[in-house]
Amino acid sequence: DPVAFLANYLQNYLHQRDPIEASNSGKTNSTAPIRSNSPLLRRTGMGSVQGVYNGNGGDEDRIEEDHIPNVDEEDEEETHANLDDRDEHGQSMLHFACARSHRRGALMHLIEESNIDITYRDELYRTARDVSLQANQPSNAKDIDRYVLSLAVIGDVKPFETLAVEGYDHIVDVTDDNEVSIVDIAAERGHEELADFLRNLRTLEELREELHQMIRDGNVGRAKEIVADPNGKWLLKAKNYYGRTALHIAVLKENEELVEHFVSLCSELLKIGDN
Repeated sequence: DPVAFLANYLQNYLHQRDPIEASNSGKTNSTAPIRSNSPLLRRTGMGSVQGVYNGNGGDEDRIEEDHIPNVDEEDEEETHANLDDRDEHGQSMLHFACARSHRRGALMHLIEESNIDITYRDELYRTARDVSLQANQPSNAKDIDRYVLSLAVIGDVKPFETLAVEGYDHIVDVTDDNEVSIVDIAAERGHEELADFLRNLRTLEELREELHQMIRDGNVGRAKEIVADPNGKWLLKAKNYYGRTALHIAVLKENEELVEHFVSLCSELLKIGDN
C-alpha cells in the first residue's frame, strides 16, 4: 500500500527530524498511472514508477519500495520544503494516490500526516479529487470530502477561508454518509461563525466571478464597486478555476487603471502566483 508507506515515512520524518535511514523490501502492484521527478517521491521509492500520465490504462505498473538513502541536513531542509512538491505536470503525491484504490480512510490519513494541499491543480486544472473521479475511484473523492468534513467538526474558519481563496470548488456541496450537509454539521456542532461563512460562500464565489467578468469586459466602474465591498480584499485574492486572481486578469487585459487600483487596495496580490 503506497499510501500507508508514504504516510509512515512522513510521520517518522516529522517526528524525528534527524538523518533517516530506512529500508523496505516489500513490493506493491498498482494499475495507477504515474510520472514524477519529485525529490520526495524519489526518496520514498515512488518516483521510479513508469506509466501513462493521462491515465489511459495499460499494463500493471509495479512499485519497488527500495532503500531510502541517508538524508543529510541539507536534504532534510529540501525535503521539508518539498512536502507539497509537484512534478512537471503539476501533480502532487495526492494526485498520484487518488488514481488508485485504497482502504477506507487511507487518503484522509495521508492528508493529515503530510499536510498536503488538496487545492493543488495539475496542468489540466484538475484537483486530486477530480483525478479520483476521472480514474473511476469515487471512494477516494469521498475520503477527501471526509477530510473537509473533519475540518468543519473542528470549527475553525481559517482552513475554509484558505480553501475558498485558493479556488477549491467542493466545499458547501460536501455531505456526510447520511447526506447531512457540511453547513448543517457546523451548525449542529455550535460553530456559528463557520456556518455563516459557509452559507455566504456561494454569494462570495458569484461576486468573484462577476468581478473577473467585469475586468474582462473593461467595466472599470462596476469592478471598483465590487471591490469596495467589505469583502473586497477577499474577492481580490480569491482565485478562479485557472488559479488566477483579479490582478492576473487585469494584467492580461492590460488595464492599467485597474491594476493600480487593485494593488493600492491589496499589495499582497503582487506575490500571489497563478496555477
